[in-house]
Amino acid sequence: MRAADYVFPFADGKFDFVFLTSVFTHMIPADLENYLKEISRVMKPGGRCLITMFLLNDESRRLVGDGKSDLDFRHDMGGYVTTRPEDPETAIAYDEPAVAELFARYGLVVEQPFRYGSWCGRPEFLSYQDVVIAERR
Repeated sequence: MRAADYVFPFADGKFDFVFLTSVFTHMIPADLENYLKEISRVMKPGGRCLITMFLLNDESRRLVGDGKSDLDFRHDMGGYVTTRPEDPETAIAYDEPAVAELFARYGLVVEQPFRYGSWCGRPEFLSYQDVVIAERR
């Protein structure tokens, strides 16, 4: 089954908290959007989610360009960037403002600031991947 078609086997509004670690780092946009739709569906209003992923912003792009990153996100695939165009789901990064807009499209308000990871060579970080925390409204 394709991730873009998958329906979570849970009732609407079932969960207060949803947690995904290193899932969106391997999902193309159609898959990611379906998972956000499903996450929003299974969360109770006021529920929160914590999701790790790779976010591209001015700082992370500069660090990748300077060769500081563990991951070489240089291949723009139209809507996302990957390290390997021949196997894009190996590692995928998304534009930070687009992520906030996409979450909002599914009723998930991103808590600011994002919690950034060390993957791109940042000197200050929370974890390896970037962390997105959002609340279902």
